[in-house]
Amino acid sequence: MIKEYHIATSIAEAVSLKKSQADKTAWFAGGTYINHLKFRDNFQSVISLEKLSLDQIEKDQTTVSIGAMVTFQKLMDFPGTPDALKEAAALKRSRIIRNMATIGGDIGSGETHTLLCPVLIALSAQVETAESGTMLLEAYIAQKSQDLITRIMLVSEKPMITKIRTISAQYDSPLVTSVAVGVNKNSGGNIDSIIIAVGSVEKQIRRLNTIEESIKTGQLKDADSIANAVSEQIEPFEDILGSVEYKKYITGIAVSDCVMECLEGENE
Repeated sequence: MIKEYHIATSIAEAVSLKKSQADKTAWFAGGTYINHLKFRDNFQSVISLEKLSLDQIEKDQTTVSIGAMVTFQKLMDFPGTPDALKEAAALKRSRIIRNMATIGGDIGSGETHTLLCPVLIALSAQVETAESGTMLLEAYIAQKSQDLITRIMLVSEKPMITKIRTISAQYDSPLVTSVAVGVNKNSGGNIDSIIIAVGSVEKQIRRLNTIEESIKTGQLKDADSIANAVSEQIEPFEDILGSVEYKKYITGIAVSDCVMECLEGENE
């Protein structure tokens, strides 16, 4: 149950408050998740980030720099936001919620609730944190870090093809699976790099490194072989959204569809 609400006026104050309140305190961004039962059961106080000027988004020749308090709607409206990230943000169907939900809050709300993390990983996103500096988002998630994210950086010196697939039972229901694939191709059309990120279907978001390497080396060449390999590698949990067998099957199809679209497309 939330009993205390703190408003930090600087990043240093926010970090200090978090340290003093130990594990029962959470960062408070847009507030779309605060009334979730799991949130209320785990935290007794929150630290508001609204005064920290983290709501700006900028783009130069190689980098899109996104403040942690940038909302989903602002992501969608900004011309320099990659199309795949706009598509993921649009999964928040309500514009009212998109005007509240933030990119930092989405990352911190928990891996089974995030809409943006798979595509951010596919885009090789880096996060700047107040305590530990800059790291790949993939590492931040793997470490289960609670550090305060101040910015998310999308650095792209080479054009990238990025595709996403999400499966849900209904228009605005929880995701069964969420897949993002990012590919860089050289002038000859061959793969320089490939990233496959899968969310929602397992307890933890992760990259499918073995599948990536097999595709890059040509061991997996067609849609069926990719789908089968993914189905064998992932370990879904069964719930009201689907059985283990269904989640394996549909995630394999989603990954293979994204990969084939990336391989057939041109660098953006």
